[in-house]
Amino acid sequence: MNYPDQRFVGLFSYNEMSYIHDLTLQAEIIGGMHSGSLLGHGWQTRVENIKASVKVSSADDQVGGLVGILEEGSSIKNVIIDAEMHTNFRTGGVVGRTSAVELSDIAAKSSF
Repeated sequence: MNYPDQRFVGLFSYNEMSYIHDLTLQAEIIGGMHSGSLLGHGWQTRVENIKASVKVSSADDQVGGLVGILEEGSSIKNVIIDAEMHTNFRTGGVVGRTSAVELSDIAAKSSF
């Protein structure tokens, strides 16, 4: 995916009250703010049982290897990720920005 000027770039762009699970993902994306290989923005969204090998690039912030921004009532569980990140600031190998989120059982290898 190559959308450097768009927010919420990811396999799933913007999700509310979703359950994303049991996926293997290999991706290279270029996106704007709040971008991630799997999900750009999630609110009350569960992400579980994901294996990912990704390269994420952005000139903006709040970008994650898996998820750009994940907000209240959301969770990430049982994730294995190898992320190559090319961004400026406020970046996470798994999530770019979180707020009231449960994270557990995550194995991450990230390079910036």
